[in-house]
Amino acid sequence: MKVLLTILAAANGLTCEDGQVKTFFKMTKSEQTSNWDNIAKDLLQNTLTSAYRKHNSETNAVVQWNRADETERVSFCLEVKDNVSDDTAKKLRQAIYYLKPNVYGAMQTNETVLVFDGVPKTYVIEEESRQWLYPYYAFMGLGLIGIAASLYASVKENKVEEAEEEESTRMSKKTSISATDVETKPAYESIEKGDGFSESADF
Repeated sequence: MKVLLTILAAANGLTCEDGQVKTFFKMTKSEQTSNWDNIAKDLLQNTLTSAYRKHNSETNAVVQWNRADETERVSFCLEVKDNVSDDTAKKLRQAIYYLKPNVYGAMQTNETVLVFDGVPKTYVIEEESRQWLYPYYAFMGLGLIGIAASLYASVKENKVEEAEEEESTRMSKKTSISATDVETKPAYESIEKGDGFSESADF
């Protein structure tokens, strides 16, 4: 079976079995000669093994590939040693995805150069590409300013109405007190003049 896969890989490109993760390391011929040696391969294997163990809490797992089956364009099939299955392939992809900084940081490369089949690419929105959002930001800012101004006017209007009501209540009370004084004052004046005593009283 592996002989057949090797023949197919040579004729039609790399073909991986179930439970394996197809990997591409896109390099020029000169880059392959200077950078893709056994030291680099060991580093990638150790980094992927470490990521798999850390993410899945499996201390004995080992990630590997058959280095003899690498294509001339540096593509190969990753697998978990002695446990090649769809489940381990899924866990390997997850480990690579969630620990991308570790993997790409160790290899000093990026997702464009080192590609793992089935691992979603992480897209970063650069500051320049956000320029098309600026008009929306401005529109939203104006909308918020309008809402704030409306709330301020509403609160101010309520305060003015409350002040007017308080003034009206105070004036009403003052008027009521004045009316009471007017009603009671003649009576007091009458008493002071002696109108309240009978003139026919004898002493």
